[in-house]
Amino acid sequence: MPLCALLVLTIAPAVVGAVAPDFTREILPVFQKRCAECHGAKARGGLRLDQPKKLFGGSESGPVVIAGKPEESLLFRKITSQVASERMPPQGDPLSPGEIALIKNWIAGGAKIPQTGAEGTEETWWAFKPLAQPALPPKQQPIDHLIRQKLVAKEWDLSAPAGKTALLRRVTYDITGLPPTVDEINRFLADTSLDAYERVVDRLLASPAYGERWARLWLDLVHFADTHGYDKDKLRPNAWPYRDHLIRALNSDMPFDRFAREQIAGDVLYPDDPGAIEALGMLSAGPWDFIGHAEVPESKIDGKVARHLDRDDMVGTVVTTFLGLTVQCAQCHNHKFDPISQEEYYSLQAVFAAIDRADRSYFQDPAIAKKDADLHRQIEAVQASLKAIVTRRDKAVEEEIKTARNQLQTLQKAGRSPAPEYGWHSPIENKADTTHWIQVDLGKSQPIATIVLEPCWDDFGNIGAGFGFPTRWKVEGSDSPDFKNSRLLFEQKTDFPNPGIIPVVQPTSAQAQLCPPDRHPPDRAPKRLHRRGGGNAGGGCQRQQPSPPETGHCQRQHRGAAPLAGKQPDRRHPPRGKARHTGIPSLPESPSGEPGTQSSA
Repeated sequence: MPLCALLVLTIAPAVVGAVAPDFTREILPVFQKRCAECHGAKARGGLRLDQPKKLFGGSESGPVVIAGKPEESLLFRKITSQVASERMPPQGDPLSPGEIALIKNWIAGGAKIPQTGAEGTEETWWAFKPLAQPALPPKQQPIDHLIRQKLVAKEWDLSAPAGKTALLRRVTYDITGLPPTVDEINRFLADTSLDAYERVVDRLLASPAYGERWARLWLDLVHFADTHGYDKDKLRPNAWPYRDHLIRALNSDMPFDRFAREQIAGDVLYPDDPGAIEALGMLSAGPWDFIGHAEVPESKIDGKVARHLDRDDMVGTVVTTFLGLTVQCAQCHNHKFDPISQEEYYSLQAVFAAIDRADRSYFQDPAIAKKDADLHRQIEAVQASLKAIVTRRDKAVEEEIKTARNQLQTLQKAGRSPAPEYGWHSPIENKADTTHWIQVDLGKSQPIATIVLEPCWDDFGNIGAGFGFPTRWKVEGSDSPDFKNSRLLFEQKTDFPNPGIIPVVQPTSAQAQLCPPDRHPPDRAPKRLHRRGGGNAGGGCQRQQPSPPETGHCQRQHRGAAPLAGKQPDRRHPPRGKARHTGIPSLPESPSGEPGTQSSA
C-alpha cells in the first residue's frame, strides 16, 4: 500500500500540475511523427494535424480539441481509447504514456498554438514581424539610441570614444572594404568642423568602392561564382554582367522593392530594361551540373535529379535571401523548425519549374537590343525557308533510297546458282587427313597436260601465305559426270610442304615442281581450277576461269625441265589461291558429252 501511494503521488503532478507544453517544440513533432501519415496532406476524415493553422479547423466529426477540457476532446479520447477499432493511430504501436501526457497537458493548459496573421504565418517569428519605426529621442543617431538601450538593459557601459584616426579607419573599412590613405587621414585630422565625420561618410558612400564592397555580401547570399561547380567546373564567361549590375544598383541607391522585383522577375516586369535582364543572374548564379543538364537527357534519372536540384537551388536562394528562412528540408517532409510544409515547398518550386538556365544576349542600349531582336526574326524566317527547301530535298532522297532498298531486297530474294568460277569453299577441318572431293565441269573435252596449284594469301587473322593448301591430293578426269570412265591425272601420295604463295606445277606424267608466279605453261584452250585456302588441315575454294597467254620459256620449264634451283623470285603472288589444269590429250567423250575433272585433297 505505501508503494502504491508513492506511485500516485509521483504520477499525478506530471499530468495535472505540469506547465503546458510548447506546441511547436513538443506537440507538433508528435503529430508529425505519429499522425501525419493519415492526417497530413491526405487529411483523412477532413482532419490535418501537421499544421497549426489547420488543427482547429476540426474534422468531419466536428471539433477535435476543446481547450482546457482533455476528457471532452475527441483527439484525447481517440488516442486513449481501449477499443482497437477506435484507437488512433489505427496501425502500429499506440502513443506512449509520455506522448499522451504531453497532449493532455497541452489541452488542459489551453491548447495554445502560435498566433497567426492574416495569411497564416507566425507573427512571433522574427522574419514575419512587420517593419516599424521605433520611437527615437530628438537629435540622436537611431543606431546609437538602440545600442544604448541594450547596454542599459544589460547594465553595460559604453566604450571610450574612438580617436579620429581609429574612427576614420573603421568607417572606411566598413563602407569600402579598404583602409584610408595617408592623405585621407591627414585631411580628416586637419578638419575641425562639426560635420567633418558626416562629410567623410557621404564621400565614402559616393565612392564606386561602396558598391563593390557591399555587392560582395549579396553575391555571397546568392552563392555567385564564375564557374559552374560540380564535376566539370566549366567557366562562365557571361557571369560578370550580374556582378556589375549589383554594383550599379548599390551605387545608384536603387529602391529595395525595385531591386527585389528585378532579381526574381526582371525580364517579365521590365522587359525593355537591360539592367533588369542582368538582375536575373540571381536565379542562375549558383552551382549548375553541366553533365546532368547538358550531357545527360532529362528522360534519364540523372537528368531528372539535376533538374530538381537546380530548381531547389532557386527556391532556397530566394526564400533564404528575402525571407530569412531555410526551406530545403521541406523537400522530404514538413519543416521541423521553419514554418514551411512540404506542400508549400513544392507549390513554390512550381513557380520556377519552367525556368531554364541559358546564355542570353542583352544590350544596355535599348535601341541596339531592338535592332538585334529584328535581325533575329529575319534570321529565323530565312532558316525556316531553308528548312522547307531541305525537307523537300530530303523527301526526294528518301524516295530514291526506298526504291534502291526495294531493288536490293528483290535481288537478295532471287535464286542464284553460282558459276564454277565462283569456286567452292571447303570447311575448316581439325584433322589433316580429312578427304574432300571437288568436281568441276569443264564444259567439254579439254586437253590437260599440266596441273598448277596456286596458293592464296589469306588476310584473316594475319594467317598469311599458303593457308588452306592441301598436304596430299589426287586429280582424276572423265567425260561423264558419274566418272564411270575416268583417268588418273595426278596423285600426290606423300605430305607436301606448304609452298607459301609459290605455284605448284604438276605434269600429268612427272613429279611436282615449283614455278615462279610470272611463268605459266602455254595456252592450249586451258581452264583453271582454283583452290583458295582455309588452313593446311583443309579449307579453301576452287573455281575456273580462262588463263592468260603464257610464254614459250615457261613452256620448256613445264615440259620436263629440271626443277628451278637457287633463290626464288622476290615477287608476291596476288592474294588468291589457284589450281590450273592445262595441256593433256583429250579424254574420250562420254555419251552425255559432259567431260569433267575430279580432285581430292
